[in-house]
Parts: sequence; C-alpha cells; structure tokens
Amino acid sequence: YVIEGLREIMKIQNKTIDNLTYENHKLKVEIIYMNATIANLTIQNKILKDAYENLRREYITLNVTYHQLQVEYDALKKQCDELKNKVQQQSAYIAFLLNKTEALKEQIKILQLEWLKNKIVEGEPGKYVELTKCFDAQKDQCDVNKFIEKCGKSAPNLFIASEYNNGPTFGGFSMQSFDGEGPWKEDKKAFTFSLTSLQTCKISNPPNAIYVLHEVDRPPLSKVLFGYGKWDIIISHNCLNNPSQVEVNHTYDCPKNGFPNFYTNGNLPQLSMLEFYHAEIKQKSQLFILSLIHISEPTRPERISYAVFCLKKKKHT
Repeated sequence: YVIEGLREIMKIQNKTIDNLTYENHKLKVEIIYMNATIANLTIQNKILKDAYENLRREYITLNVTYHQLQVEYDALKKQCDELKNKVQQQSAYIAFLLNKTEALKEQIKILQLEWLKNKIVEGEPGKYVELTKCFDAQKDQCDVNKFIEKCGKSAPNLFIASEYNNGPTFGGFSMQSFDGEGPWKEDKKAFTFSLTSLQTCKISNPPNAIYVLHEVDRPPLSKVLFGYGKWDIIISHNCLNNPSQVEVNHTYDCPKNGFPNFYTNGNLPQLSMLEFYHAEIKQKSQLFILSLIHISEPTRPERISYAVFCLKKKKHT
C-alpha cells in the first residue's frame, strides 16, 4: 500500500511538474510577446516623437509665417486705407471740378447768350434783347408738333443746338415765326451762327430765310429749315434720335475760315441739345442823374460852402 501510495504521489508530482512546465513555457511565450509588444511600442513611441517634432517644427514655421503675413496684412491694410483716403480726396476734388465745370459751362452759356443778344441788336443803339425759352427738346421729346404748338407763333426767335460728345454748338436767328407750313419766309435780319467760334453767317438770299415743313400725318418729314435749295440747317423731327443736316454757303454766307465744318464736325450731326427761345427786342429806358463834381471849402467869415453837380444821362436796361 505504501508503494502504491508513493506511486500515486509520484504521478501527482509528475503531473504537477508537467503543469508547471507548461505554465512556464506559457509564461515564456507571454514574455516574448510582451517584449515584442514593448519593442513595437518603443518604435511607435519614436515615430510619435518624430511626428511630434515635425509637427512642432511645422507649427513654429507656420507661426513665423503667420506673423509675417500679419505684418504684410497690416502694411497692405495701411496702404489700402491711404489709397481709400486718396480716392476719397480725389473723388471730392473731381466732384468739385465737375461742379466748377458745370458752373463754368453755365457762365459760358450766359456769355454766349449775351453775345447773341448783342448780335441781334447790332447797329441798333438803345435796344436790348430778352430771351425766353419756349422749347427744350429733352423735356418736350423733340416733337415738331409740340414745337409748333409752343413756339410756332413767337417771333423773333432763336434756336441753339449742340452735337453729341461735347461737340460744336450752333444755331440760327430769325425775325419771322415758324407757324404753318411753308413757303419760305423773307427775313433780312436772319443769320446763323457758331457759338463754338463766336461767328455768324449773314443771309445772302433774304426771301428764302426760313421754312417749316410740317406734315401732321407724316411726322418724320416734319422739319425746321434755314436756307433754300440744299439748305444750310435742317432740324429733323425727333432730332435727338434722328440726325439733322448742315451745310455751308447756300443761303447764309459763312466766314471763309469756317470751311468746311462751320456748324458741326460733319454734315449729319446727332444732336444732344436743342433749345428755342423767343427773342423780345426792347427799347432801353434812359435815366437822368446828378453827378457830384466838387464841394468847396467853407468861406470866411460867413462859413458858406458850395457844391457843383453835373446833370448826366445814363442808359438803363
């Protein structure tokens, strides 16, 4: 029994030894796996460290770039603000110049009208002209029917027209009215003119001074004409959209230095402005005034002074 018991004990011990051996082997395998894992983690840690260093360097580079860009942005913003200020100043100056230009244009127009008024009464001392605008093509749609309605019966009359793109300004004056349709009306005082050169064309054929072709049923054919034959000036219906026509030296003799484009830059000008005025010729009134010439010193012993006046006649408009 003892021997059998020992055998059993030995079997148990051998089995325990086998179990321990297996467990030892298992632990060795686990240790090998853990070592491999540690090695792998070490490699990954190094990779992560390298990646971190790379990212840190990139961050530093980006930070430097950001600061450089910030400096450039601030410089560009400053330049932009300066340019904005300059643009605002230039815009204000341009607006100022435009206002001055418009004011100068108005002054020039006033002076041109004064020149025309003087031409109308040239050689007639004691007379002056008052102009009243009766037709504006831009406001009245350049309709010949409206022109006849508003200005047809007015006389004397004056028209002024301008070509597009700041082109020449020209026109005509007549003592006759534009009422009805034809025939040509005689006018010895009629003349055409260029406000650009401040020159006039005197009439050479007074019986054919002006003509009105006014066809209600065919408005495109309605026209206001200065001159006979080929005509010197033709203002067409809807003249701001349809070309008018000008030629020199048919009924009105233009200065020789005005050839060939006395009125406009071409024979078929496109108008940007057309205005008709009623020209009322008036007699200047006269006023008599006293003009002080001299005051004497007081005389002795009476202390009397005297004054000398001159009676002068002054023209008054």
